[in-house]
Amino acid sequence: METIELNTGIQIPVIGSGTNTFGKENREYQGAINDDTTELLAAIKLGYRHFDTAISYRNEAVVGKAIKESGIDRSEFFLTSKIPGKPEHT
Repeated sequence: METIELNTGIQIPVIGSGTNTFGKENREYQGAINDDTTELLAAIKLGYRHFDTAISYRNEAVVGKAIKESGIDRSEFFLTSKIPGKPEHT
């Protein structure tokens, strides 16, 4: 997988995968978490090592589970995430 170097010297894969519906019933954004790692393991098998998640996706544990199940060392993966912003006041 091709990478680019960040100004910190860390290499990040050029191509990554979002995870917003992975590990959820019916692959729906608001679906219940079902811990299904099928999509993530398929992506890992294809060579993906960059995954993007977010607190609002509620599935960070599923991403971690898939990485563990892959048998590939955690240091081979680049994970990005997003935290919620300040709630708007009405």
